[in-house]
Amino acid sequence: MKSTILTSLLFALLLLLQSSCSRTGVHWLDWDEWNKKAMLADKKGLVYIHSPTCDDCKEMSNEVFVDPAIIEYLNEHFYTIKLDVDHQEPIETKGRVWKVKRNKEGNPYHELVAALCQSETIVSYPTVAFLNENFDLIVPIPRKLTANELLMLLNYVATDSFEHMPVEQFQKEFELQ
Repeated sequence: MKSTILTSLLFALLLLLQSSCSRTGVHWLDWDEWNKKAMLADKKGLVYIHSPTCDDCKEMSNEVFVDPAIIEYLNEHFYTIKLDVDHQEPIETKGRVWKVKRNKEGNPYHELVAALCQSETIVSYPTVAFLNENFDLIVPIPRKLTANELLMLLNYVATDSFEHMPVEQFQKEFELQ
């Protein structure tokens, strides 16, 4: 009887902790908050470039960005913002106003999305763009990531390992931990 009660209490505690973690979630900033944080230069940035119609984007939002380890690591080491590829309004950041323009084919694109994805014509989403403490682009990762892949990349960027080690080497060492 005592073990059943203890098991029930532990299970309830686990559910409470999990729901608490998922309730708080990733602290996604708006552009005003983002610009204020950029002045602090104390954390790296992560821009999640997505489309509301993209199935891979929905999977990342519903499976990866709700993972407790991802939430904890992101909130501790990164400033985060979501950027919809269909965003039409100008965005002011880093002393510049980024607007919607048209490429050579006449298709609209947002300058900030193009800069972060390093392309005006082909934007793959989801894309996770990593930025340094000055919010300058380190690298965009143009594909759906699993929680394990993202956690490895977060560690790779947050520890500045990208400055002296190829990602493949870091990945092997990360998997050994």
